[in-house]
Amino acid sequence: MEVARVVLQLLLVIVFSMTGIRKIAGVEMYQRALSKHEHRITVGFIEMVAAICLLLGFYYETLVMYGALILVVLAIGRVRTHLRVTQTFRELLPTIFFGFLALLLLFLVV
Repeated sequence: MEVARVVLQLLLVIVFSMTGIRKIAGVEMYQRALSKHEHRITVGFIEMVAAICLLLGFYYETLVMYGALILVVLAIGRVRTHLRVTQTFRELLPTIFFGFLALLLLFLVV
């Protein structure tokens, strides 16, 4: 169980640090979904905070719970935003998948 938690934690750190950096940098893909510049920067910053919490969670285990909780809340907000922008279900799959992985990590930690 510990190995699964570490692998899942590492995967989420890599994915969300990359997407957070890309949102802060203003990659065109994210400019469509989050129309306002401030929203995109804020979401990217929150993703980076969650990734840092997960990374520091290797040393301070309570931070894993906070980082995973942040990612679950972000995933719920992302699904709501995608549905409001009327994107297809296929475009929602990565969000649902990584939200589920964050929820799984949250359950493994608690």
